[in-house]
Amino acid sequence: MVCGKDDNEPFYPIYDGNPNVIKDIIGECFGFEYYIIDKNKEWLLVENHHNRLIAIGEKLKQTPLIGKLTNRQHQ
Repeated sequence: MVCGKDDNEPFYPIYDGNPNVIKDIIGECFGFEYYIIDKNKEWLLVENHHNRLIAIGEKLKQTPLIGKLTNRQHQ
């Protein structure tokens, strides 16, 4: 699920989508914040307007890319 930030809305909209489509859409966009969460709310992936990637959740630490980023930050 993807949550897009829209300051004009009372709540941020949440969209249910295919991970491959979400990846393609994000790859075509820049300069915006987004939040990707799984349906069970076990992890959260955020990219903010400072181009910072923020990952929360044990399952994300098990993925190759996020695991490498997490280990680098704790060294």
